Amino acid sequence: AALWLLLAGIASAQLAYQSYPDFIAGATDIVSGKVVSTSAHWGVHGRIFTDVTVEITSTAKGNAQKANSTLTFTVLGGQIDKLKLLASELPTFKTGDEAVLYLNNHHGTKYGIYGGFRGKVSIITSSGTGAKSVVVEPEVAKAVTEKKAKSSKAGSASAATSSDGSVPLDDYLDYVRGIVAQQEAENTAK
Repeated sequence: AALWLLLAGIASAQLAYQSYPDFIAGATDIVSGKVVSTSAHWGVHGRIFTDVTVEITSTAKGNAQKANSTLTFTVLGGQIDKLKLLASELPTFKTGDEAVLYLNNHHGTKYGIYGGFRGKVSIITSSGTGAKSVVVEPEVAKAVTEKKAKSSKAGSASAATSSDGSVPLDDYLDYVRGIVAQQEAENTAK
């Protein structure tokens, strides 16, 4: 039987809610991609950490490697033999996962997930069409569809959101890039 540990303290601390623009501003890098490998290892104080390597397909913010390159970051938690450490406020990763990732670059060399669970937005691929989408918070889905409707000047804003709250991946990334561009313009003007 596997031994399950739930890490209290650091990882289960309550995360303060941030508006979506503030959340985007807080991440140093935002990328989408596919997890190509995970490797758990022992860290300080007997904790388990997992190195996650992602093949980047798109960059929405930051200086992370560009498309078709890889990026590795470390998360608290993982499994070594029969010992599993779960960090209650952090997402987990497995090979094959596709996601939009919100990251923080620490000291110019190491990346970590930003914002706990909000830092991983899973990408869903339709089995019928192969179309990629993400499920996001309702207010974000509404903003994405409104932006898409304004840019296409056709159709209703609600038409782009499916009944499960998902929006097309490309529309979501365009929305995020738009916020990043607006924030960069505001910072330049200061």
